[in-house]
Amino acid sequence: MGVVLYRSMFRAARDIYDTLIRIVPNAQPRVYNLQPDARFFNATLEMLERQPGTMRRSAKTRPAHWRQKERKAMMRYSRRGVVPRKCNPFLQRVVHGMVDAGFEVPMAYRRQFLGTWLYASMNRPGAPIVNRQPLGFPRPKKRFSPHALPTYKERGLPIQRSEWKKAGHRWKHRRRHLLGLERKGTCPRT
Repeated sequence: MGVVLYRSMFRAARDIYDTLIRIVPNAQPRVYNLQPDARFFNATLEMLERQPGTMRRSAKTRPAHWRQKERKAMMRYSRRGVVPRKCNPFLQRVVHGMVDAGFEVPMAYRRQFLGTWLYASMNRPGAPIVNRQPLGFPRPKKRFSPHALPTYKERGLPIQRSEWKKAGHRWKHRRRHLLGLERKGTCPRT
């Protein structure tokens, strides 16, 4: 079921566009430049985890834990030639798409590709980090998630809701203070 959904996500936008082109007969077909983003890959990885027969996510969220797992798997592979056995062809396809799109592979999935050409291309030093935030946005906070790619806010206001609440609280009390002064007659009306 997950593979069918994965394929349909890639083709859905193109099918809708083709349907709209058929409505307008004089429209020229356009060249498609579809590039999956981090949210797309996160949804795909989450969908992959929910398939029957897959293991649940680990509750460990520290980077050191995942580096240690990768280091132990690398030692096992270099000393005994033992490759991790959880090789999923669908996961390989998703990770290959991530590497081609210029994203880093999440830490939890790296050790599963030891002994393949894909593992060598995961940690290449020149891989670009795709961050399409506008310049006025604040620097993103790096929250570690071993099973997902980091996502950044690209639309809307760069201020978080908590900051709006703080500012609104201050303005509400200032307004009350000014209204109280007006009633007493100590403050001229503005």
